[in-house]
Amino acid sequence: MNLLKRISLTALCIAAVFNCSSNQLYAAAKIDIDLVNMLSNSGFEEGSDMAPVDWNFVNVHESVKGSWPEKEGVNGGKCLKLESMTGLSYGWWKTAYSIILEPGKSYTVGGMHKGDNASVKIQGFSVKFDSRTGKYERNIEKFFSVEKKLKASKDWNAFENTFSIPAWDTPVWIEIMLQCGDNNKQAFFDDIYLLGDTFKIIKPEVPQIVKPSANFNIQIAACNNKAVPVKDISGWNVYADDIKLDIISCKLNESSALWELVVKTPEKTGTYALKIDINKKNNIPGTIMKPKFLAVNQSASKFFSFAVFSDPHIFSNSNDNPQNKLFLNVISAINGLDPLFTIGTGDLRGISSGYDDPRIKYMCDSYKRLISLIKSPVYNVGGNHDFDKTDSGSQCRWYFSQYMGFPLYFSFDVENFHFVGIDTNTAGIYGNDHLGSFHLPGQQQWLEKDLADAVSRKKFTVLFFHETLYEGAQFLNDQEKKTLEDIIFKNNVRLVLEGHNHHNWIYAKRNPQKSGSSQLKEINFNPDKDVTGADICAYYTDPLFTVFEQTTTASAFLIREAKYFGFRYFVVHDGKIIFDDSMPESFKVKTVSDKADSKFIEISTGPEKTLKHLPLKITMESGKYRIKVAGIETAATEVANGGRIELWIFIDLNPDEKKIIEVFQ
Repeated sequence: MNLLKRISLTALCIAAVFNCSSNQLYAAAKIDIDLVNMLSNSGFEEGSDMAPVDWNFVNVHESVKGSWPEKEGVNGGKCLKLESMTGLSYGWWKTAYSIILEPGKSYTVGGMHKGDNASVKIQGFSVKFDSRTGKYERNIEKFFSVEKKLKASKDWNAFENTFSIPAWDTPVWIEIMLQCGDNNKQAFFDDIYLLGDTFKIIKPEVPQIVKPSANFNIQIAACNNKAVPVKDISGWNVYADDIKLDIISCKLNESSALWELVVKTPEKTGTYALKIDINKKNNIPGTIMKPKFLAVNQSASKFFSFAVFSDPHIFSNSNDNPQNKLFLNVISAINGLDPLFTIGTGDLRGISSGYDDPRIKYMCDSYKRLISLIKSPVYNVGGNHDFDKTDSGSQCRWYFSQYMGFPLYFSFDVENFHFVGIDTNTAGIYGNDHLGSFHLPGQQQWLEKDLADAVSRKKFTVLFFHETLYEGAQFLNDQEKKTLEDIIFKNNVRLVLEGHNHHNWIYAKRNPQKSGSSQLKEINFNPDKDVTGADICAYYTDPLFTVFEQTTTASAFLIREAKYFGFRYFVVHDGKIIFDDSMPESFKVKTVSDKADSKFIEISTGPEKTLKHLPLKITMESGKYRIKVAGIETAATEVANGGRIELWIFIDLNPDEKKIIEVFQ
């Protein structure tokens, strides 16, 4: 929803029954609806071709016309329009997905409307998951439906209705239908929302890398199903795993209507789930769970590492199919290297165009289950197949942003590095939705501000997205591609991580907006050349260059001269990237024995490539240790990390080689 629409909606509505006055509605308007709306693209601003994403037109009796006009919505934006004919006319715009609602709970649907003979209908079924078949099954005997006629109006009016879900023993999957009846009538809809009792973290949107015993800020929406904040919360408890954290301050911001908490992070380093409990009031859910949301680290100023995978295309929850076995190998290799965090650059779920809603949900569940096995926090951006068309023909972002809970764009800091994930996917219902774009509403303004701030703070900026800028004509619109390029070079983005093409590719490009001389030349490594860290790391110390890197598929299918499945691995030392290489899925780090004062580790790789000067982190309890690699005593760099010690050594591995590492006091 754009800003003008949001201001208008806030001024006109949010808290009463259908067709009540603007004064009544304004009195209860508190929390920004966008923050708690269970729908996506609710203002209908995003889309291409003939329809907005996430919404689908259904012409039941072939005499209702559905359209998506510009400049006819609230404050001159886009909206949905229905026009009926004579006779038995019946049709609607509906959500292209089913929203999961809890039995026995009350919800509120609302928005803006004008026209005549219109209504809002909500209908759905009780649905359960059958673990034996791996399918979601609807109980057609438990059918839920509620419909409300809207009062005729020539001007935009706010409407709202609260309804209750039957107290069945399984969740109810519902669709929202915006309808228009017969007799040559017209109806317009805009800024549609669905609200339930809400208790959720608003900021930060993604996991955070934090120091031990540091202050950590959290913004929380705690509101009822009319977006009215709950003020009478009598107690808060915040945990990192099972460690209860000290709450430094807690207050309700009267302007934003969000609760603002400051808590102290754990003293011990590690990756923690964040859990927040409140004493339940007014039926607000009492617990928030965020797995792997805090990575507490003290050593990142000296050493840190991160992994990047792309295009796993997960379609099943099984551990036995060949594709998932490959992805599990990648996960095992990432866990063996123990990076501080991991990045996924899109096409996370399988190719699902034409699939129905239960099947797409199952694919999303499968991906989330598999990445839960990665020990570090995972930062995801969407690829074109994460927004595939549903069986109704509508491209859909709801599964990524609402069902899986991944923001479309975000950023976070690690020491002197700034990481930014964005959406570069084309919204559409015809043939262009596999190509890249840079027109997601609101994203460009946010990105320019975020990157300019990183420049002012003298950060080394890493940008990641799915479609590639330079290999092939992957962007639909040349001007959008140029706009994104200009933003990258203007703000001195130093590393750009991409996926999409299922093979490795590196392009070190001279920044055209910077003057000066350099001894380095532009390089472009095709996928048939195996590039090592030594080839590329020099470019990270030269501010005149930006490095663009594609990562091969983790587990789907290889394209062009790609030699292997795998991922990328980066190591930062003293604020500089010292290692950057592609790792085949055959790479393994196996801890055979792990005792308080010793470890026995096997490290190996397959036939695909040679690994040179690979940094390997070994974490031990504090103390003095000796290390042998293949029987030869090896020096290590020691870094203290919150009561433990990291031992960093460097390993060379030839194809099909295994080495034994012994750590002992």
